[in-house]
Amino acid sequence: MLFELQGNLAIITWNGVLNGAGGSGNWFQMQFNLNDGFVTFAWQTVSGVGGPHLVGFAAGGPTNDLGSLDLSTALAVSFATNPTDAVAVRHRADRPVLGTTANLWAERLNGGTVGALGIGLGQFPLGLDLAGLGALGCSRYSTLETNVLVAAGPNGRLTWPVAVPPAPTLAGVHLYSQAAILVPGRNNAGLLTSNGIDLRLHVR
Repeated sequence: MLFELQGNLAIITWNGVLNGAGGSGNWFQMQFNLNDGFVTFAWQTVSGVGGPHLVGFAAGGPTNDLGSLDLSTALAVSFATNPTDAVAVRHRADRPVLGTTANLWAERLNGGTVGALGIGLGQFPLGLDLAGLGALGCSRYSTLETNVLVAAGPNGRLTWPVAVPPAPTLAGVHLYSQAAILVPGRNNAGLLTSNGIDLRLHVR
């Protein structure tokens, strides 16, 4: 087995690795994208001897058992193990420095074009489950004392430039932020939430 880093990819290669039962060896890769978290299975040659082979994985939570699939035909039209499968909305921010403007943004919107970015004084580190509000699979991580409704820009992101006050007494203060995206039909609430982030205010 081999490991290498190529740009933003961490790659593990099975280079002729034998199954426990023998066979002619296996040549395939798992490619981990360090920027967006996507994982690619790249297959070249796989031995037919031995046990089953992992060809992918599903999102956490309940998923549908699709039964046996011929991937050579199924991949041409794609398939999902759950109608609510989605790439998680990702929320990020510039480093908030006193006296500057820090951009908050959300990306990987799952087809949504409008959402909210919010900032709060408190956090819920383990998340509050929003399934009871119809947002199955979503959690709330911030108290969100202030928020703004934003439309996605040409880059597919929701962006909110926030002016950070220059007051030295704010150095070290923690604010907490999260994004929520409107995605009709994704769940009963038509809502997807992002990760939460801790915005510690810096002097420089």
